[in-house]
Amino acid sequence: MTTRSEASDGARDGANDSAIHDSAIHDSAIDDRAHDNANDSATHDTTTDTAATTSTPQRVWLSSRREVAPMVVALISRAQRMIRIADVDLSPFALAAMPVCEALARFLISHYQGRVRLLADSNSWNERHGARLQVLQRRFSHSLEVRIAAVDDPVGDDSYLLADDGDMLSLRPTARALGDLWRNNAPHAQPWAMAFERRWHAASHSLPATPLGL
Repeated sequence: MTTRSEASDGARDGANDSAIHDSAIHDSAIDDRAHDNANDSATHDTTTDTAATTSTPQRVWLSSRREVAPMVVALISRAQRMIRIADVDLSPFALAAMPVCEALARFLISHYQGRVRLLADSNSWNERHGARLQVLQRRFSHSLEVRIAAVDDPVGDDSYLLADDGDMLSLRPTARALGDLWRNNAPHAQPWAMAFERRWHAASHSLPATPLGL
């Protein structure tokens, strides 16, 4: 037979168990909210960092010729409207390499109004080593053009690739490196783009693609 004292003790124990259970549920809910808030904060931080990275000017130094072709491919893949390359004979930019030519083809196919303009003081390298480039020139005759700069306004020592208005690969060696790559830096690229356009319009007409075997 259960006494009144035992019944009272049982009631108190049940109430305590219920309170402990409710407290555990409350603590779990708090932990879940804290976890969700942390995840939201991490997601926000990652998104913010990514957005900042895609718009913040970035500079990379080149230490080897082997880095040129991958960087050229990367810049072409970022472009939406225009690729400009200026060099005394175009040879430093790996335009004979298959990955570079494939990247140019993808750019011109993906962007109907995209343009590739190549400006040089001499076409001798292209005539000897530019077979793949000439194939592209014939395939995209209205959007891939090669011109020889005017004698009174030559390319000279300039050697650079411009992708749209903000990305630039310069291959002018310095004491520190072979060259440098700027991303998302329109103020840096703008003077070079203006110089390119001046020389481009002062140059002779675009060169025809040389048929293979001739």
